Amino acid sequence: IGIVGVKTLLKNNKVLKSCARKFPNLINLIFAFWDLSSIISKISPEKLNFSLYYKDYSQSKIVDMLHGGFMMINKQVINKIGLLDDRLDMYLEDMEFCLRAKISGYKIYYSATKSIYHFVNSSSKKADQLWIDNLKILANLKMLEISYSLFYKRLFILIYILTFPIFYLLYVISSIPIREIRNKISIKYHIYRLFILLKYF
Repeated sequence: IGIVGVKTLLKNNKVLKSCARKFPNLINLIFAFWDLSSIISKISPEKLNFSLYYKDYSQSKIVDMLHGGFMMINKQVINKIGLLDDRLDMYLEDMEFCLRAKISGYKIYYSATKSIYHFVNSSSKKADQLWIDNLKILANLKMLEISYSLFYKRLFILIYILTFPIFYLLYVISSIPIREIRNKISIKYHIYRLFILLKYF
């Protein structure tokens, strides 16, 4: 085992699911961008699971990656794969590091027996949310290019563009509460995201 993390709790004692996640692929990343995983899980929770998160956080287990807010890293891992990639200015640097560690043969362990509290967005909550979203988009694109390939990144953008009308229609007509609907973010938000992706194609 090369990296160990623990259960991360929010102020309301609910588990912050990003403390242990799956690595992204083209499908679950598209669904994460539209926040549609909750819809699919309600329709067919057993057969279709496009979420980046695990279903059970009450059991310790080997995972794909850990939240960068708390990681205990074996020194041998750092000696072998180096430090965090400084090409990722903000967001997903923990994912990229865990991916490198896993490729190098190290296991990543999530411990449910210990926990910490994490005050989410304490630093960024005062910032403009479109700017934050832009940083997250850039981080995802850099992550895809660094860890996979430029082709993989462009393929993701192309799939997002082609599925934009379908997913937006599903997003609008769905009766299941979605984060963006609750926050009353209009289509302008998604058009903005679409232009950002086109810019970095």
